[in-house]
Amino acid sequence: MANALAKNWRVIPLPKGELNLGKTLQSGQQFTWRKIECDGDTGIQGDGADIAWRGVLAETVWTLKQDGNEGNLLYMIHGPRRDGKIGSKRKRQDRTDLKRPCLSKRRAGCQGNSSVEDNIDSDYQSYDSIIKDYFQLDINLRQLYIEWSRADSNFAKIASSMPGIRILRQDPVENLFSFICSSNNNISRITGMVGNLCKTFGKKLLTVDAMDYYKFPNVAALAQHDAEKKMRDLGFGYRAKYIYQSAKILNEKGISWLHSLRQMPYKECQSQLRQLHGVGAKVADCICLMSLDKPSVVPVDTHVFQISSRYYMPNLRKQKSLTEKAYNEIGDYFLNLFGSYAGWAHSVLFTADLKNVS
Repeated sequence: MANALAKNWRVIPLPKGELNLGKTLQSGQQFTWRKIECDGDTGIQGDGADIAWRGVLAETVWTLKQDGNEGNLLYMIHGPRRDGKIGSKRKRQDRTDLKRPCLSKRRAGCQGNSSVEDNIDSDYQSYDSIIKDYFQLDINLRQLYIEWSRADSNFAKIASSMPGIRILRQDPVENLFSFICSSNNNISRITGMVGNLCKTFGKKLLTVDAMDYYKFPNVAALAQHDAEKKMRDLGFGYRAKYIYQSAKILNEKGISWLHSLRQMPYKECQSQLRQLHGVGAKVADCICLMSLDKPSVVPVDTHVFQISSRYYMPNLRKQKSLTEKAYNEIGDYFLNLFGSYAGWAHSVLFTADLKNVS
């Protein structure tokens, strides 16, 4: 593996602080990336040089790595290269002042043969676009951190130890069914359930280093007549019914309906999502934030409720449980505090509160 990685790393230049790959992938947004060790000479220096992440994105197996010294994102594609099909362009009200200008490879501190880098195989251009869209690298995260730190002294205290945590722009279908699995669950069990969904209902793509990688199942597969029983046999419990029933609805509506919610105002989008089985306010808001281009949305769970009562809203300390009224108050509070990217700021606070993030 080491020689292959050294020869096949593709560099996405990034200023330091724009992405923390490990913390972002462990922040409870997505559940299929696996941490792996890079043994031997990978050509990468700095902290964490022996750690990489492998998973499936856009029906392709990727290995991701970060340059510990410079912060650049590196990736490797497994299997035969092909033109990537990139999803529809974002139609959202992005703040133009947060658009990060492209940096030259020299400014970003990349090393290598410039003549080779300037003649990149055209196949890689589509992969670059996919990974940039997935991590939303057009957003100037360092500027957001500055604004959030000015607005909130608590955020300022944790910002230095939690830099570069981004919201992923996921496929809405995978995001939906992954978060139906999240109901009354922890990250470890959700990861296992999503893995079983892929293995049981998805298409096998490749075996890499003795590990099989699968495409996330299509909606039709999850809507098969025996799908619910299979999921119950795998230990999904009541979530099996939710996934099956929602898959049937989505199979009838078509996935274009789900994608169309990206252009819909937040409240209407949330209302539409809540018509699906197993989708309450929190799950709907996770989908709005993580795949439907609603960066101001703040999903509220037990962690966020506790963070809110501990640092921001002392009036909540007398409440033993999260009510609908409190849910809405917390979301409004963070929106007023952090602005149009409140969901991103909330993710930093949430990740800082997790015990499994390293």
